[in-house]
Amino acid sequence: MGMLEFGLASFLMILGLGLTASSGEVPYEASELKRIGVVDTWKKYDGILTWGKGQCLAILDDGCDLTVPEWKVQLPWGKKVIAGYDSIDHDNDPSPVPPGYHGTSVGYPSSYNFQNKRGVAYNDFVAHVRAVTIVHLRKDESRSLADGLQWVIDHHKKYNITAVNLSPVDDQAHAKPRPTVIDAKLSALRRLGIWVSAPCGNNEHTTGPMIKSPLPRQRIAEWSKTK
Repeated sequence: MGMLEFGLASFLMILGLGLTASSGEVPYEASELKRIGVVDTWKKYDGILTWGKGQCLAILDDGCDLTVPEWKVQLPWGKKVIAGYDSIDHDNDPSPVPPGYHGTSVGYPSSYNFQNKRGVAYNDFVAHVRAVTIVHLRKDESRSLADGLQWVIDHHKKYNITAVNLSPVDDQAHAKPRPTVIDAKLSALRRLGIWVSAPCGNNEHTTGPMIKSPLPRQRIAEWSKTK
């Protein structure tokens, strides 16, 4: 199993037990979800996994417009978006501020549940955190990222946060991991058992610590890009 396939399987398997997947769901970005095995997994674990019900995914990006209908969804068990935070301005409004543009839609593949279209964990709750000014970083924003991760640590019990989508990328090739202030936060999340994902393959770099997979480079680029 390749690195990204393993990551997908890990994400699916944290979603818990007990709820039957609804019949007739239409995958969000159907060809992509089918290609990485999501549709087959829905079928295989129908009636076994909950697809995120009762659990929360924290999305750290460059802000989310919570007024769009996709994030105003009311599920039978509560609102889709149950929390928001801005770790730059330190308030509870994660709305994007120019040049931010990415965070509104980044959670659709994982969490979409609108007009009969479904993301991977379509029954989950979501917490949106504006942690950087723009997803393709133009400067060091590790401090606000660390503050966003600390918010997750502080609130994971309240919202039952079990996974984090850490979206920002610096678009640089690195010969080895670079120590930053987020490292301690990531270690803390690991100790708490909270799964953290991060993009790779965006710039098709072929060397460095992130490229440690038997998957062909093009498949990595297709599957895990931050656009």
